Amino acid sequence: MSLAERFERLEPRERQLALVLLAVFVLLFVVGIPVLVQSSVSSAREENENLRYALSSIREGQAKYAARSMGQQAVVERYAKTTPALAGFLDNLARQNKIEIAESQDQATVPHGKVYEERSTRITLRKVGMLALSKFMEAIEVSGYPVKISRLNIRRSGSQPDQYDVSMTVSAFDRKDPKATPAKGDDG
Repeated sequence: MSLAERFERLEPRERQLALVLLAVFVLLFVVGIPVLVQSSVSSAREENENLRYALSSIREGQAKYAARSMGQQAVVERYAKTTPALAGFLDNLARQNKIEIAESQDQATVPHGKVYEERSTRITLRKVGMLALSKFMEAIEVSGYPVKISRLNIRRSGSQPDQYDVSMTVSAFDRKDPKATPAKGDDG
């Protein structure tokens, strides 16, 4: 008995129900499969967009990390060169700029965290011209060492033009080797 013969034996009402059922299956097949394909493509598209966003974020982060790493490396390189004794260093720079240091007084070393320490020297200059002073200060700043002028006091020296008494504190920052400091529990 074939399918056509079975369909012919059905009552008209049953035939109509079978045709409606067949139409529903065809409609589900014609409409349902493209909808499923579209939804899977859409979800794959969203996933691809999320992956693209994540990759672009990683690329941006790499650039930021590289810039930050270069900055940290520059700081480490700058502190790799230990500043010589400040009194002698400043005296040498002063002589190069034809200035005489009247007084020089070393200050106590101040630790900055676990890795850095600050050494400072207070110097006094008497009857110095503004051009010579500015060249001296510039020589300190561009010396290549981690040095800065932390305090500066300029007063006029009597009634003479371009003669000043200057008091300044110059600080040098040294990086201690963190490996050289013994850890807790070590007997040194």
